[in-house]
Amino acid sequence: MSIPAEVSGEPGELRVRRPPTPTPLGIRLDDPANEPLPTDPDDPRIVDDDGDGKPGITVTVKVGEGLEGDLYLARREIFEYDMTQDGPDSLVGTITDSSEQLVIGTTNPVLADTDAQWT
Repeated sequence: MSIPAEVSGEPGELRVRRPPTPTPLGIRLDDPANEPLPTDPDDPRIVDDDGDGKPGITVTVKVGEGLEGDLYLARREIFEYDMTQDGPDSLVGTITDSSEQLVIGTTNPVLADTDAQWT
């Protein structure tokens, strides 16, 4: 997968910009930028992208010493950034994350209190 980025300016005054680039994880979308996301965790477009036998992608969550479990997610990552050169080896700017995800399931019932909503 290649992600477009725009680089402009001269060395010492470079600007790097990446437009919003929707990337589906754990779900197949024909048009990742415009296709509505499902509201049903049983939607057939949800796939096992990490090959662990569970739907979507698996993320391990650990909160302190007492709360831990796996979440199964379908996700549309949407990142964009706009940065300018601040020195010979540094850039400054903003990164915007407009990602969405559906919690499909979990190994810990405490983490399941989501009503399978996109967040």
